[in-house]
Amino acid sequence: MSDPEMPKPFSLEEQLEVLEGCGIRLCPGVKVEHLLAESSRESYFHQPFVHLLIVMGSAPEDASFDRFSNNIWHFDSECIYDSQSYELIAERFRDLAEGDLPITDINSHVDFDEEAAWLSFRMDGKAFKWAAEVDSDWVDTTVLSRFAQLLEKRATGKIYTHYDLGGQDCLIACSTPTQLGRLMTEALLYRFDALR
Repeated sequence: MSDPEMPKPFSLEEQLEVLEGCGIRLCPGVKVEHLLAESSRESYFHQPFVHLLIVMGSAPEDASFDRFSNNIWHFDSECIYDSQSYELIAERFRDLAEGDLPITDINSHVDFDEEAAWLSFRMDGKAFKWAAEVDSDWVDTTVLSRFAQLLEKRATGKIYTHYDLGGQDCLIACSTPTQLGRLMTEALLYRFDALR
């Protein structure tokens, strides 16, 4: 007899269905087979939702497509390698918001010798330029917080959210409060919270 306190196991397909209801979908053309080429079905079963989200938010080994999903990002905070690093971060925040953070003209610069870094872009006809601290290859997390604040000020009904994985990486998404609530209750992802 099964323990009534234990949550029901979810197949990979069921996990994808729940996540889609929470606003996290596979990109067009990405199939279950692509996910299974990255990780075994048992891995998705034994670490439901979290493992799937990590795979969906990571770069695929299959070079025929760029991403598994535009709605989740497996972010490693040790990611500043060159002058394009903050530009790539800005592009990903833009894409996660699905049109609700329409930034353009994105540029960034990192000088490890001079310990100087910045990110610039335009939005709604206004120019932004944010300085960033240089700490080896670690991201300046205030840049992430500023994107969260920028989206919040636009009053789109969406917020950037994150799920702490307990190390130097996390999952970042963009969702409505309703979608966030569903992630926490239906997918049992109680550590998803607003990015501040």
